[in-house]
Amino acid sequence: MPVNSTSNPLDSTTPFKLTLPPIEDRRILAVIVKLQSDLARDFPLEELAKEANLSVPYMQARFSQLAKKPLEKFHQEIRVKAAHDLLATEFLTIQEVMTRVGLRDRKRFYRDFKAMYHMAPGAFRKLCLQGKCPTAV
Repeated sequence: MPVNSTSNPLDSTTPFKLTLPPIEDRRILAVIVKLQSDLARDFPLEELAKEANLSVPYMQARFSQLAKKPLEKFHQEIRVKAAHDLLATEFLTIQEVMTRVGLRDRKRFYRDFKAMYHMAPGAFRKLCLQGKCPTAV
């Protein structure tokens, strides 16, 4: 997707829907595209700032202002949403899903997944395997 688009790049290029206000700053869109390009990778802030041609503090402040959440929280949310979709569609263990999307802390993943989807990843997977997969939130 071209970086100069004002639409949300996550709506059309990923299997999950992430609710964001419209972001018209191409520099911040470039950061979002970079983050979603390789979910398993932890990008250094300096690399993301360079992608946006901004200083690290300004990039973080601008990202928070436009996305209405800090960059780190945004990155964690897109990883958990990607994990949700993998759990619903792939025959991978929870650990394999976590690895694919760059989540390393099992406790944090379970806590964040439960906060977003109101059930543990294992319970979600079990429902999906029974053909009763809840629709995404």
